Formats: sequence, structure tokens, C-alpha cells
Amino acid sequence: MRLVATARAEDDIRLIFVYGLKTRGRTPADRYLRQLHDTLSQLLAFPEMGRREDAISPGPRSIVAREYRAFYRIEDDIIRIAHQRASWAELDE
Repeated sequence: MRLVATARAEDDIRLIFVYGLKTRGRTPADRYLRQLHDTLSQLLAFPEMGRREDAISPGPRSIVAREYRAFYRIEDDIIRIAHQRASWAELDE
């Protein structure tokens, strides 16, 4: 498995970082970005560790990184990263 983020997931990561930068400052935003990266990197060794999201759509899984959830497919890529309260319908627009 390769860890590849879609353009939308890259945008999500940038927005998360900018939000953290504005609300918490540079050091916490950098730390959070590293934690997010570390969590996503675990998928390389354990791709099935995320929760199956078959109720949403066949195939996607999700993994929690603090208050965010990353949606991904094992054979594909990281699809989106969103706050845990977001619904798949909001993300799949």
C-alpha cells in the first residue's frame, strides 16, 4: 500500500493546519500536523486498522487522528480528512 492523498485531502490538511495556526499558534499547529502524519503513516504497516465505513459506501475506511477522521481506501488513497462530526454526505460532494 502506498500512502497517497487526493488533492481534496491535501486541501483538508492545509485547512486544518491554517485553522490550528490561527487558533493555537505555530508550535501547536506543527505538532498537530506531525501527529496527523504519524497516525496516517500507521496505515502503511496496518492498512486494515481503520473502521470499515460500508454503511456509507462500499470500500472506504476511516481512522481517527484526534478530533479528525481520515477516510481512505486500502487499494486506493486517502480520500478526505474532516472533523469527526462531519458526515460522509458532506464530504462526498
